[in-house]
Amino acid sequence: IPCMFIAWRGRGYLAMLIPVALFFLCGAIFSKDSKWIIPLSMLASAGIVGFLGYRWNLEDRDENDKPIHRLYYLPMHWFAVVYVAIAVISLMGEK
Repeated sequence: IPCMFIAWRGRGYLAMLIPVALFFLCGAIFSKDSKWIIPLSMLASAGIVGFLGYRWNLEDRDENDKPIHRLYYLPMHWFAVVYVAIAVISLMGEK
């Protein structure tokens, strides 16, 4: 049985929840054949996760001055770069 381990700290779980929610929202707005569902949802996620993660991690630090809000041991706002990369790759794959 496959198992997935999800590690987060603080509000880091939102770095995974926001893109999933926006993907389904874009899927409900656009037609199922649209090539814009993944790029738009990932770019919107990058903006939201990047802004919130940067702002929250700027304010909240642990005793070692590390960001508190993390997903998979990475600060939440770093996932904005991943989401932009996914959007660019998904646009390059479309013809």
